[in-house]
Amino acid sequence: MIMKHTGVILILFSMLFFSAPSLAKSSAIQAQKAQLESAIQKKYEPKQMAKFLSDFDADTSEYEDSLRLYVASKWFDQKFVSASAKLLQSLSSSKEYTDLYLYLKAVTALNLKKSSQAEVLLEKLLTRNPDDPEALFLKSVYLADVGHLKPAIQTLTNLLKKDRRNGEYYLQRGVYRLVALNNDDALEDLKKAAKYLPKDDVSKRQQALLQVGVIYFKHKFNKTKGQKYIQKGIDLDPNSELVRQLQKTLRF
Repeated sequence: MIMKHTGVILILFSMLFFSAPSLAKSSAIQAQKAQLESAIQKKYEPKQMAKFLSDFDADTSEYEDSLRLYVASKWFDQKFVSASAKLLQSLSSSKEYTDLYLYLKAVTALNLKKSSQAEVLLEKLLTRNPDDPEALFLKSVYLADVGHLKPAIQTLTNLLKKDRRNGEYYLQRGVYRLVALNNDDALEDLKKAAKYLPKDDVSKRQQALLQVGVIYFKHKFNKTKGQKYIQKGIDLDPNSELVRQLQKTLRF
């Protein structure tokens, strides 16, 4: 994690880099993920799939490579990062789904704080797909992870020029700007994140709203506005871990 500051910023965003980014429709990675899911669903019955996805202790040596890649992808989406990474280790490559394979290997490496490994995988992925939005998004995470905030922010700025209503890009750029102590720009990014993130992405919308409230509360010294945004965030999921951490930190 790049966040070395103590306090609320670190607490609220301690989970952000461990979230699976929402794959863009224009991404080659998304296309391969959809193709793989379709192929697997045609080959296996729902009961079989349920067993594959729930059995973390299964002997996967008998699984075909495409099935292992599919299960690893689903496990990562469900935040079982270590299980996903372990399963991916049993795959040396994937000819048919190379972009998805490289992406998953890179994103799990970042989540497990293996930055040097992620760098190599990202380089391969970006050589194959230099303009892929998900590969570039992941590049921004890597850059920030190794302390290069300015190019990380610029990478997201370039992505936003092509997709101006992408709430995930605004959320991530807002985090980087907070770490860079650019509170004013971070505030605008996080407001846009709360506006453009999908309604069903409750966790990330809550992160955006809570952090907007914290900026008003702690940096703008506007307690009224701070409480307003914090309450909006709490209302999305009053029992979330983020809310518990915030209440403990701010005594709100």
